[in-house]
Amino acid sequence: MVWERYGDILVDAGNRRAYGINGCTVEDFSLKANTIHLKVISELEWEVPLRIVFRNVPLGKRSLVINGKHIGTFEPNELKTGISWFPKRE
Repeated sequence: MVWERYGDILVDAGNRRAYGINGCTVEDFSLKANTIHLKVISELEWEVPLRIVFRNVPLGKRSLVINGKHIGTFEPNELKTGISWFPKRE
């Protein structure tokens, strides 16, 4: 039930907070102009993508950048439902 509601990572844009919930840590989060930046770390070898759920996202499309890489541009309803992201070891 927790995963369905909050995913593996929960980003509360309105409160400017992000939380790693399932085997990952959000080291940094920022919302600058129309871009959401996250720095996510995980020591796990993921076989399935992580689900990132967003709350309180301002209106309008937002670009999502994770660990310095542009993931895509999304509408608020897409972010609320959850974005799939596959962490790769670097």
